[in-house]
Amino acid sequence: MTVAVVEIQGIDALIGERVHQLMWRQRLSQTALGPVMGIGQSGVSKKLRGLTPWTVVDLYAAASLLGVEAADLLPRLDSNQQPSGYTQSEVSGATIYALPTHRTTPLEEQAA
Repeated sequence: MTVAVVEIQGIDALIGERVHQLMWRQRLSQTALGPVMGIGQSGVSKKLRGLTPWTVVDLYAAASLLGVEAADLLPRLDSNQQPSGYTQSEVSGATIYALPTHRTTPLEEQAA
């Protein structure tokens, strides 16, 4: 079986969400993370929002500051071994995981 993951920006946003969550818990600012990653605060902001891609070096740098393993920053698989928040479809023998175009935020879910 071939597996393809599409919508890379969605993956970057999920990583950014996880990094931001850990930063918030530890009361770390974007200004604190920037030098560790070799970028400025605005570059950190873009990564956290999924606007610029996360590299392996970025993951290790952020993980070192946050005191976690780089793998802890990656999206988790659900009980069906699919990335959480993704939809699955079969296309000519390949399993494709795709993020919905719009993911609801916890605030939007509360309002619904």
